[in-house]
Amino acid sequence: MQLRILRKRKLLTQLQLAKLLNCSIGCISLWEAGKSSPNIMTMRKLADVLEVDLNTIVNCFLQNEKDQV
Repeated sequence: MQLRILRKRKLLTQLQLAKLLNCSIGCISLWEAGKSSPNIMTMRKLADVLEVDLNTIVNCFLQNEKDQV
């Protein structure tokens, strides 16, 4: 599942998610575009905010890497 879909299911904008994670909107944009990945601590926060398990978040980014190849 894509990070963008998970974010939208929680009715959050990129800016709102960025504020909750204490990061920039640019980071969220890069993550959703598959051009960057957060560190594991941020992935944990993402999982908490989006109310999914950590494996779901990790798989989002693994899928992004796979799609880039």
